[in-house]
This record gives sequence, structure tokens and C-alpha cells, in this order.
Amino acid sequence: MNNIDIYTYRIMKTEEANYLYDIILQVFHKHVAPAYSEEGIKTFLRMLSPEFLKIVTPEQFTIVAEQNDQIYGTLSIINKNHIALLFVKSEMQGEGIGKSLIQFATHKCLENNPDVKSITVSSSPNSLTFYQNFGFIIPEEEKNEKGMRIIPMEKKIFKYS
Repeated sequence: MNNIDIYTYRIMKTEEANYLYDIILQVFHKHVAPAYSEEGIKTFLRMLSPEFLKIVTPEQFTIVAEQNDQIYGTLSIINKNHIALLFVKSEMQGEGIGKSLIQFATHKCLENNPDVKSITVSSSPNSLTFYQNFGFIIPEEEKNEKGMRIIPMEKKIFKYS
């Protein structure tokens, strides 16, 4: 079932925040937390909340990937062009949902802020290859921010006229 056209990508509805929060927690604990220290896990959990997900401005928004009213993935943008969260349900990883979320988010970033020149992310070690395969480069070395292992990454946006 590798057909990304069957998914719809849109801005999250406020009433979906708690459901998305639960998806993020499940995927985080399974795939990201094992690479973090106890301090890093606590830092991530302090930063994440349903209220954070509900914020919608030109500089910050959360999008979802859905099919038949079922949400399979989410991505949050902060600071006009920075991916703060990208999570896809474990059983749906590898289906192209993450890449399509990035493409939709990039389009939305440009629509909201036409001066955006790149998309950035602070990747966890387990997501590094995913982002590299999608064209992100590593401009700086891995950092440890309050126990969270992050690798700064960036993908230039090329606009065609």
C-alpha cells in the first residue's frame, strides 16, 4: 500500500490535539526515547502539550496526514520554517507519509512566509537517514540540549518562477 495519493494533508483541527498528542507520545517512546537520556525524555515531554499543537499562526502550525478520517501522521512547524515535530504511526512508517508531510509543510511555509529559503529540523539520531534521504544536510555537529540528542539539519528551498 505504497500510495501516498490516498492520504489527505491539512491543518490540524483544534479538537484533534489530544489524539495527536497520544500518537506522538506512543511513537516517541518507541523510536526516539531509547536514544535519549532520562533528562532528554523529561525535556521533550515538558516541551510537548496538546496546547502547543493547537497554535495556528503564519509562523507556527501543525498538519496531519489522514485517510478515511483516520490520522496517521503529524508535523509541526515553528519559527516560520523549523520542523519541531514529525511523527508517523509506527505501523505506517515507510509508506511515504513523512516525506509528504514535509512537502505539504514546505508549501505551507512558503505560502505563509514567501521569504523562507530553507526548512530546518533538529533531528533525533534515529531520524537522521530519513532526513538525509530527503535532501537535508548537516551544517553543524550533533548537540546535546538538556539531554536530548539533536542533529541540526537544513534543506534549501528552490523556487521556480
